[in-house]
Order: sequence, then C-alpha cells, then structure tokens
Amino acid sequence: MAWLGLSQILEAKRMNEADLVIAASPEMRVGNLRSGFLIGVLNPKAILFYVAFLAQFMNPEKAMTPQFLILVATSTINVFIVLGGYALLAAQARKTFQSLRARKRMGYTGGLCLLGGSAFMASN
Repeated sequence: MAWLGLSQILEAKRMNEADLVIAASPEMRVGNLRSGFLIGVLNPKAILFYVAFLAQFMNPEKAMTPQFLILVATSTINVFIVLGGYALLAAQARKTFQSLRARKRMGYTGGLCLLGGSAFMASN
C-alpha cells in the first residue's frame, strides 16, 4: 500500500497538460448513455423496489391502470429531476477536476492517504 501511495505521488509530480487529454467522441457518449439506461432499467433491485413501493399507493377497489400510470409518471418525473440535478452537478465537477492543478492535488492527496493508511497498519 505504501508503494502504491508513493507511486501515485510520483505520477502526480510527473503529470503534465498532455496527460489531461480525454477523447470523448459522440459515439462514446451515446454508448455510455445506452449502457447506463439499460443497467438502470434492467436492475432487479430497482424493479423489486418499485413493485413493492408503488403497490402501497394503489387502491384495489378502483381501476388499476389509471392509478398505475399516474404513479409511474409521477415517479419518472421525480427521478428525472433528481438524476438531472446529479448530472448537472457532475458536469460542473468534471470541469473543476479537469485542470492540471486539481488532478495533481488529487494524486498527492490519494497518495498521502495510502501512505498514511500503510503507516497506520504498520503501527498496529
């Protein structure tokens, strides 16, 4: 662990502007969007959550289809707003963390954490 920490610090020290070039083609973004959508839609935990959660708000004495459609629409809008906020926050964070100075600081901080953790483990 100490070796990893030292390696990370040395790598951060050698980092330059050329290391920050990230190729994000439109095809790559579409592929990422598609895989993220499929992972979210096919996630069995999410499916079980919605089946268990939405059923509590449905009245069995009334027509199921309108109730189900209203609950799905409301849930979808809420999830879209929350995840859209996360996406905007992540886009801003990406801009912030792309600078050479920020990347070096992250490398130094991560390396120091690994060195500190290895020193802690060695002392116990």
